[in-house]
Amino acid sequence: MYYLDGNTIVIRENGTVKNYLAFTDNLGSILCVMDEERFL
Repeated sequence: MYYLDGNTIVIRENGTVKNYLAFTDNLGSILCVMDEERFL
């Protein structure tokens, strides 16, 4: 799992890469995560 700038999370598993967008509060705690297909 990799955290990138802009609240992006990238997970590589068995040669497959999936990108996720993390929504955070004002302290940086992750509130929810949305996948590439916009599912929470």
